[in-house]
Amino acid sequence: VLQNLSQTPVLRELLKEAKMTGTTVKIESPELCMEPQLIKLDQPGPLTLAMHQFVTEMQETKKGVVTPKELFAQVCKK
Repeated sequence: VLQNLSQTPVLRELLKEAKMTGTTVKIESPELCMEPQLIKLDQPGPLTLAMHQFVTEMQETKKGVVTPKELFAQVCKK
């Protein structure tokens, strides 16, 4: 599952944006009859940061072993 997540470009981009301070995300849905929503993201929490770190390591380490220790630690805290 984590390998699949690390290969999802949209997730990688969203995590990268969420890590930046003051990021605003625009959500649009042509299927819904409503105006686009602009959402200002809060500072990322420890779980988001751990997920970003893990996905980045998976992308950068093509043949090495990556252990999701910190990510699992943050999941267990939840």
